Amino acid sequence: MWRALTLRNCFVFLLMLVLWGCGGDSGGGQGGTPTDPGADAGSDATTLADMGTVDPDQGEFIMRCINDEMCPEDQYCRLAEDRTQSVCAFGCREGNCGAGQICEDERRVCVRDPRCSTDDDCFGGEYCDDGTCADGCRVGNADDCPYDELGRPRTCDPATHTCELQVVCCDALDQCSLELPNNCDSPLLDERGCFNPNPCTLRCMDDADCESGLYCGEDNRCTQGCRTSGQSGCRDERICDPESRECVRPPCAIDTDCEDAFFCDGIVCLPGCRLEPDNCDRGDYCDERRRCVSDDVPRDCVDDAECQDANGAGWFCDGTDCQPPCAGHDDCPADEACIDGRCAVGCRDDDWEPNDDQARARVLNFDGNTYSSAGTPLFACSRNSDWFTFETPTEGMTIDISVQFVHAAGNLDMRLYGPDGQLLETVNSRDDNESVRLASSAGNVVLQGRYWLEIYGRGFDENDYSFDVTLLRGLGPDDAEPDNDSASATNLALPNVEQSETIGDRTIHPADQDWFSVEMGQRDGITVRLEMLGNDVGRDSELEFALFGPGLPDAGQGPIEAGVTDVGDPYVEFTARQFNFLIQDGRYDIRVRGVNEDQVGRYRLFVGVSRQNILCIDDVAEPNNVGESSFNLMDRDGFVFNGFDGQRELIPAQDLRLANLTLCDDDDDWYQITLRENDDFEARLERLEDNQRGDTEVTIYNANGNELASGLSGERNNVARIEGALAGTYRIRLRSIGMTRTAYDLVLFRTAGPIVCGDDRYDAAGANNEQGQASLVALGRHRDLSLCGADGDEDWYRFVVVGDGVSTLTAELTFAHAQGDLDLDVYAEGDVEPLNAGIRAGHSDTDDELVRLENRGPGTYYLRVRSVGAANVRYSMNVTVEAAELVCQDDPDEPNNAFVGATELGNGLVDREDQWICERRPVDDDTFYFVVPAGAARTVSTTFLFGDDGDLFLQLFNADEMVLASTADIQRGNSKQCIIIPAANVARGFFVRAVPLAINRIQQDDERLDYRLRLIDGEDCEVIPPETPGVNWPVAVDE
Repeated sequence: MWRALTLRNCFVFLLMLVLWGCGGDSGGGQGGTPTDPGADAGSDATTLADMGTVDPDQGEFIMRCINDEMCPEDQYCRLAEDRTQSVCAFGCREGNCGAGQICEDERRVCVRDPRCSTDDDCFGGEYCDDGTCADGCRVGNADDCPYDELGRPRTCDPATHTCELQVVCCDALDQCSLELPNNCDSPLLDERGCFNPNPCTLRCMDDADCESGLYCGEDNRCTQGCRTSGQSGCRDERICDPESRECVRPPCAIDTDCEDAFFCDGIVCLPGCRLEPDNCDRGDYCDERRRCVSDDVPRDCVDDAECQDANGAGWFCDGTDCQPPCAGHDDCPADEACIDGRCAVGCRDDDWEPNDDQARARVLNFDGNTYSSAGTPLFACSRNSDWFTFETPTEGMTIDISVQFVHAAGNLDMRLYGPDGQLLETVNSRDDNESVRLASSAGNVVLQGRYWLEIYGRGFDENDYSFDVTLLRGLGPDDAEPDNDSASATNLALPNVEQSETIGDRTIHPADQDWFSVEMGQRDGITVRLEMLGNDVGRDSELEFALFGPGLPDAGQGPIEAGVTDVGDPYVEFTARQFNFLIQDGRYDIRVRGVNEDQVGRYRLFVGVSRQNILCIDDVAEPNNVGESSFNLMDRDGFVFNGFDGQRELIPAQDLRLANLTLCDDDDDWYQITLRENDDFEARLERLEDNQRGDTEVTIYNANGNELASGLSGERNNVARIEGALAGTYRIRLRSIGMTRTAYDLVLFRTAGPIVCGDDRYDAAGANNEQGQASLVALGRHRDLSLCGADGDEDWYRFVVVGDGVSTLTAELTFAHAQGDLDLDVYAEGDVEPLNAGIRAGHSDTDDELVRLENRGPGTYYLRVRSVGAANVRYSMNVTVEAAELVCQDDPDEPNNAFVGATELGNGLVDREDQWICERRPVDDDTFYFVVPAGAARTVSTTFLFGDDGDLFLQLFNADEMVLASTADIQRGNSKQCIIIPAANVARGFFVRAVPLAINRIQQDDERLDYRLRLIDGEDCEVIPPETPGVNWPVAVDE
């Protein structure tokens, strides 16, 4: 049976035949034939016996050997069974297995090479364990340990390399992290994540540890709801129900169970006077509508304004009498709802109201990466949106939202808004339920930050509903999309004899397909391995791949080989070894998809080839086989830039690489470049195959076709170099000698000749190399500027910002760092130090410089451009001034900076917990107006985080806008400001103004100062925390 023979093997075999025919002396003598057992074997017969023997069973010649190199390529040198000689036997030997394989000594078969230096050298589901791939997860690789089927976070335990559940762990500063249980002293076992909200900030010992609107529950966690002691958080004389933790009307049986201004309706206390005994002032009586009226005042009202003037904000005229506003549905009959402060026939909102706008959106508390409203009755009334809000912990997340309802009972729609408040998605089908998936893609990354969900009825529709929100990592379209068919497949350039590529960071989303292509030669070998990396919910992540041959898939034709996962398999693989009849000349396609259209997950794809020879295919530079069709490298992105004089030139002082090229048998590849005067230039051919066979030649020609430099070599790198070039066009020819094939990179390296530097238009108009000589420039782009840094030159410019508000100033230099490094400094007029001193902006070591300064007032600003390293550089400059895009959005009371427009607080007690002042120029003040009843005293205060958030003071004015008191002169360092208003025998009106002194943008970069405003009964600042011992708060005197 004949086997494939190499040229060396053929020579040995022919030599054996010659020796066989020369066995003895046919002319007699002492010799005999080699086949005669009794013959005296001569030297020729001894040589033949040494070369090998014939297998008596197979009839094949078996070659004797000393080492593997004496045997054919598909055999190795083996000690014979009788252990008296070594013979060639079929099997592998060191160096003749495919890529990623080694020869197993015992069985002499090619097996996978388990050796590794890093985890990336191993298959999915393996890690590098002291140089050998072993089963287990990789430490620090989130893809190896996705969330489990219950949505709980996991990580790779470095001790066992198994995926273990993580716990939520809090440090002393309430910073949250996910840790293995053994690494956390006090885990929060009922929590699954560190966001929506941060659970560490919710730990408490009593209510005082919780933020406003939360109470300390039995589990020592801050929970949404009112408080049963201290400041309950309830308004309008409501109390906190200890069971539901909701603010309710106080229960009562008789009037005396209620506060003075309330009466008992038999169940709860309601605002109004009492009938028996009558508690109205002398001369008035309590009518049937529970309002104090006088006999000499007409009972009928004219309009709402009359009622509000007499009784306060919210009162209205029902056509016959003034009525108080309702505060909630409980104030109304069972068949009515409290709508805009009045009881009327309508829809009663759910318990999560008020959440009718973005500012009052309900914060969602997630369980890990999932939120579900199941178990909470929700109802969307007509013309009344329900708003919810949540945060994404990192960018690149996928947001899944589904709303469940029955369309026949009322059609609901939803909208999703992003961190900047922009509307992202509107969903308004006419079926049951609504859903949306917001997924990251290459050009549209889902940002980290806060999102808002609005659910509302279509037209006048209303309905009950529930909804779910799930946050997943990176399961949207990946960077290669669209690649959903063979025509848009990602091409894998693998021309070498042994070459592979691993494609990571890819995702399959619902109904998605990803396609890849690779060129193959007849009977080349190929390996395809698909590694499943899962998703964050631990299910629906089963993927498959299929390999299609040349011309496929056509109608009715399936793939050559499909890899389909079993549930839980970390990867699936297909290998066709060299000489496999399946592989033909042509293009092969690989399709990756889910086993059904509902599957979503991340994956990694490995494709490796093992070829008989370098694949000879057209590369990106073809056709370029003759000089006239040279590939022009001056058109190549990343190879050229605008030179000092505006002309395009090769980027100097760095390798410019054109990768993954091929030279076929006796082939030429031609390339074209342009050089400047006195440039030095090198063209380098870098071969990519491990074992180079044959020679290559690199030659440089000038525009006249004259050869200037040449290199002929069989080494990995082949170089041709010229020095002191004349300005003009040059061609580079790369040639394979004889039957040489090679895959290569072409690398260019240019050393630029000296540049003559001249004045630009600003230098020509007068020197501008000092601040006092700065050129006045208009806003906008200024092109074709030059800095003669080799002469120690600096360029100074100035521009003017006009207007009253604050602006964002941007100064930008555009230049090529390869030509020289420029720095940019920005100064305010009169400043010695630049505004960007000590920061990277304006002082990088890359192309271009950009300085952006926010919240800058009007005035003159200066720009200094200087060279680092004394280089001559040509550049463009762009200066823009934009009205500031404010991070801090005005609170609902704005505008209330002036007396006109002051926020009305009425004549009662006040506790406004959610006030803030934005950082503005001119300064943003908050002004409020309130009335102190006759005989009453008031204490007005603000509390805030001094230092961490900023500082403010209070001013108090009378109704004539005359200042009465101020805390501006009080020693700073307090998180409280307070003014006392003594009682008087008449009702009085006052203005109070909160004025910011500083807003901290280091601790909290939200451009705002948050504070709490309170008006309490009495004259005591110390009942309001925090304590301020030794501070004498001002007392208002209104004479």
